[in-house]
Amino acid sequence: MMKKIEHQINIKGEIERVYFAISTAKGFASWWTPHVELDESSSIISFGFNGGEIVMRMKMVEMKTNESVHLVCEDGPEEWLNTYLHFQMLEKQPDFFQLNFNHGGWEKDVPNFTRCNTDWGRLMYSLKDFVEENSSTPFMR
Repeated sequence: MMKKIEHQINIKGEIERVYFAISTAKGFASWWTPHVELDESSSIISFGFNGGEIVMRMKMVEMKTNESVHLVCEDGPEEWLNTYLHFQMLEKQPDFFQLNFNHGGWEKDVPNFTRCNTDWGRLMYSLKDFVEENSSTPFMR
C-alpha cells in the first residue's frame, strides 16, 4: 500500500500569486529552494539541494491555471522516484483560499517519509509567507 503526505493551509492573497509560486521556476525558488530550473520544452523542472549534491527532476504533467498543479518525480533520490506532488487551490472568498497539498506514491516504510512530512509542513508556511507577506525566503538551501 502506498503512503501519502497531506497538508492543508489557508492563504490570504491573490490566487494568481500562489499559482505562480507552484508553477514557475521563479515561484518555487521563492519558497522551496533557490536552485530551480525549468525546461519549458520538456516541462521538466529541476530542484537542487545541498549545493547541487541532490537534484530532483519532476515532470509537470498537469496544470490548470489558478486551480491545480501536478508533478511527477522522474529522477532523483530513489525513494522519491515516481512519487507525485499535487497542489489544489480552492477559493473560499475573494482573496482567501485553501491550498490542499499531497505528496503521494511513497513506498511503504521509506526511511525519510516522516522527515519529509515535517519538511512539507514547514514548506507550506514558507509558501504562505511568500504569498501573504511577499517574503522570498526559501526554506531549503
